[in-house]
Amino acid sequence: GGLEVCSGVSCTKDGLIGNYDWKWLCMPVIPCLSSGKLAPPPFLGKDDRLPLVVSTLMGLQHCLAMLGGIVTVPSLIAGDACFPWQFDAELCGSKEYLISTSLIVSGLLTILQVLRFKLVKGYFFGTGLISVMGTSFTFLPIARDIVTSEIRAGRSGMEAYGAFLGTCIVAALVEVAISFVPARFMRRAFPPVVTG
Repeated sequence: GGLEVCSGVSCTKDGLIGNYDWKWLCMPVIPCLSSGKLAPPPFLGKDDRLPLVVSTLMGLQHCLAMLGGIVTVPSLIAGDACFPWQFDAELCGSKEYLISTSLIVSGLLTILQVLRFKLVKGYFFGTGLISVMGTSFTFLPIARDIVTSEIRAGRSGMEAYGAFLGTCIVAALVEVAISFVPARFMRRAFPPVVTG
């Protein structure tokens, strides 16, 4: 599983803070203002054991970076229902709940993705890598257009949002079903000319 890498942190100097150049890790480098050749960043492999302080700082940085992306999508969709020319009180008043739901679902799915559960016949659920599952900006224009057009037509924005989410769930299940198709069939359907 993904958490095996995190076990066994030693309380020595190397286990807690490592032997990194902390100035290089923490200070920004502006290429046009620096003199000389820039040193490459340290390579961190998939199963490397990082010192506790480095892991904590990287985790906090990652959390702060992803938080904006997870909160923005439901905020924009619900925010569209708050404008006077397309006001929907139910959807506008649900903004906090949509944001909370995005954060909770993102957390739960991230845990499932990181832990990597073994299924049957060599299949796994999750990658075992530290990767955050969050909301996607890919469908944001479509969702906003569907919700606002339904509100302007006099129908419920919340029902339009629910129909959009239902469509996404069905499409996700189709993707999961396609993932079980053997690779040889997928190569025929999507040859290198298509996939690159």
